Amino acid sequence: MLDNLLKSDSLKVHFIGIGGVSMSALAAMLLTNGYTVTGSDMKESKTVDGLRKQGINVYIGQCEDNIKNNPGINLVCYTAAISEDNPELMEARAEGLYCVERCELLGAIMKNYKFPINISGTHGKTTTTSMMSSVLIDANVNPTVSVGGDYKKIGGNLRLGGNDYFVCEACEYVESFLKFFPYVSVILNIDYDHVDYYRDIEHVRSAFLKFANRTHEKGFVVLNGEDENCLLIKDKIERTVYTYGLSDKAYCYAKNIEYVNGRPSFDVYLKGELLGKIELSVYGEHNVLNALAVILSAIGLGVDFETIKKGLKDFTGANRRFEFKGMYKGAEIVDDYAHHPVELETTISSALKKKAKRTFIVFQPHTFTRTRELLDGFIETLSKAPELTVIDIFPAREKDPGDISSVNITEKIPGARYIRTIEEATAFFEKELKEGDLLITAGAGDVYKIGEALVSKDC
Repeated sequence: MLDNLLKSDSLKVHFIGIGGVSMSALAAMLLTNGYTVTGSDMKESKTVDGLRKQGINVYIGQCEDNIKNNPGINLVCYTAAISEDNPELMEARAEGLYCVERCELLGAIMKNYKFPINISGTHGKTTTTSMMSSVLIDANVNPTVSVGGDYKKIGGNLRLGGNDYFVCEACEYVESFLKFFPYVSVILNIDYDHVDYYRDIEHVRSAFLKFANRTHEKGFVVLNGEDENCLLIKDKIERTVYTYGLSDKAYCYAKNIEYVNGRPSFDVYLKGELLGKIELSVYGEHNVLNALAVILSAIGLGVDFETIKKGLKDFTGANRRFEFKGMYKGAEIVDDYAHHPVELETTISSALKKKAKRTFIVFQPHTFTRTRELLDGFIETLSKAPELTVIDIFPAREKDPGDISSVNITEKIPGARYIRTIEEATAFFEKELKEGDLLITAGAGDVYKIGEALVSKDC
């Protein structure tokens, strides 16, 4: 049914929650392909404004009138975040309209590409997707790219290219990636997250195994050979598997890693043979691993090593991924999306490699559920931060249950400070920061506003 709808010249698609990163990219993709597109979102945003400028009618607020007063709709797309009692979705179903979750629609579109490249993993998807797109753009293969954040090289979160190569993130939340049809499946890591859906780590591993086995029979899986949970599913994958890592046990591996102000360079080996030296313009050992995943994927697609080398050197990072925001009184301000203990450990490690006079970490936990379920992990990881500040939990769509707060973290870490709001934290660092310091804001909410406020004061 969905495949047939997408073949229609008169298709009109309505998006519920069109302002999201992935939904907006999908809407723009369909508009460019000649379909009529409308949508709704809960609030105005730069993304919504950008969609309107492309000619898409966007309603603010979600109500049944957005369907009733919008004739000609053939297909309704909604995100996993939309509840079953959403009035707009309920009206669409009552009118008998074909309704699909975002990933099902994206998966159907994916079938039109010769080489869909899906980047999955609990951490690092946006960075690695952007990194992969940099390499393929430099290879002149004109890739279509959908990334879960803004990437300067493609001018946002979407690049519309040809019909051969399609690079996109494959999110494991509610097993959404099981709607995809990859030719190359990259699995960066597997950790316990999305605790509101997954029962335990075994449940997470089983989802990634199913995803790997959806890979095209002529395609291949690129797997992190350093990740314990990845290795636990390796022998169960029914497709060709290539591993990458930091030891010669992997099919592709890095040796002689060196850092210049936190930016790594390393030698790349494939099946024991030296390919050459790679220099990165981003920070941390985790990006050595991300780069290896890209190298292995690109080689499997026939890209030569010198082109790969250039594409990786050109990559300076995606939005909110250890992103340099500016300076304040001689202190460097960096923002990172880290919101899981494993991601935070990587962020802290990368920060310490920069060797600032003083390094401050401001963490904003993301959702009450994640904070409660992973509390011990947060405490263990954040104990390694040299100067830790934790602000109030960003609730996302949750209501405050009253039994978990940021204080549950700071009270267990000697020297950690709790500052309630973004405004109070901004005022504190406005007085505290000095030349040579480094301030990193971390979290998936709006903690980045602290750095932006400080940088604006320095202008």
